Amino acid sequence: MSNIFNRKVWFSFLLVAIIAFVIQNSTGDIHVARAADNVINAKDFGVKANSNSSQSKEIQNALKYFYDRGMEGTVYFPKGTYLVDESIRLYAGVSLNGDGMGKTIFKKTGSKSQYVVGDPILRSNSDRLDVKLSNLTIDADRVTVKPVAKVR
Repeated sequence: MSNIFNRKVWFSFLLVAIIAFVIQNSTGDIHVARAADNVINAKDFGVKANSNSSQSKEIQNALKYFYDRGMEGTVYFPKGTYLVDESIRLYAGVSLNGDGMGKTIFKKTGSKSQYVVGDPILRSNSDRLDVKLSNLTIDADRVTVKPVAKVR
């Protein structure tokens, strides 16, 4: 009889532990884990820090990775300077993360009078961008930008 009682107690304990685990994960912790899994390294798409050539196309390809799959995610840029000669277009739901201000830098290069970050690409029937730019510096080339006349 005590053997059956011990099994019931053990089964009840196991059931309570499983329910507690499910409840804990349904409060948001599981979403944090999934979001952490949706991070790619820009280097995996051919983006090179401290290169003497523009990385605009490679950066754009890395940003499109999640967008093309209908997913949200983050593209990680290791520390270094990334030259861009064309505007980087942000994609809905795709965030950019670096190693810190002054450590991960997008620097405008070339003579095209474009911004470092251009018009975003949104999902159809949506006006939400939902993008986070964090731990990076955008260094626009002010030499090629004409000053705006002061209004008095």
